[in-house]
Amino acid sequence: MIETNKDDLITQFKKITDTPHVHTDDEIVAIERNKSEKGRNRSGADIPDYVNAVFVHAFQANRKYILAQSPMPNTVQDFLTLAYQENCSCIVSFEQSDGTKDMGEYNPADNQVLKKGQLSVTCGRDKVANEYSIQKGLTIEFTGSTQNEGGKSTLRHFEFTDWNRTGNVPCSPAKYVAFLKDVKMASSNGPVLVHCRDGGSKSGMFCVMAFLVEKMVVEHEVSVVNAVRKVKARRPNAVPNQAQFDFCHDCVLEFVRSFKTYSNIGGNT
Repeated sequence: MIETNKDDLITQFKKITDTPHVHTDDEIVAIERNKSEKGRNRSGADIPDYVNAVFVHAFQANRKYILAQSPMPNTVQDFLTLAYQENCSCIVSFEQSDGTKDMGEYNPADNQVLKKGQLSVTCGRDKVANEYSIQKGLTIEFTGSTQNEGGKSTLRHFEFTDWNRTGNVPCSPAKYVAFLKDVKMASSNGPVLVHCRDGGSKSGMFCVMAFLVEKMVVEHEVSVVNAVRKVKARRPNAVPNQAQFDFCHDCVLEFVRSFKTYSNIGGNT
């Protein structure tokens, strides 16, 4: 049963935030290894590794999502290399264009070629814009030092645009659920690289909701609290505020309503 009482939601979220995050051995090693690196991560990066990236499991697939910080100008090549080497099926962007100079461009304009080291990126002609997102195809080509070492990866790029004025949560649970479904349809063949400015505050909520939607389809019941805990164990700054926690509940209810339109899933929500 999905709890929607405001006081109960506040209590649930407080219990989550009151639980301290304990770094794993791998996290401790990564933090120590990168202490000497300057200017490669934004402040607050919990696992500094040039793109602040961690794997997060989906409900039915391990290491399905890669949560990363949006690339800086000097980490675009690292970001693209990650997408290429992990054979990502798509990239999901929660970055709001604000004209700041600390954002690295990896997504070229139509008919343009972006070159970073041995990687070249081009944008496909197919482009879909709707009321909550912009979608297009990207091709990442690795030239290599010889012809035999080259390769090419084609993936979908999703940019979610339907944020409220503060930018903490999307405007509409219905549109966010529709966005989740769009990404799922495009990501059956590989991991999903999800990014936002700090690598967690918006990307983490996406992973929480993707996990919940998959679980609801299979088991017809979910726990938002447990899903948030799972993702925060990998990315502590995921779902950082009460507004996002409440929004996750709203999305679950929206998904149930939309799901029942096409299929009777019983009385459990």
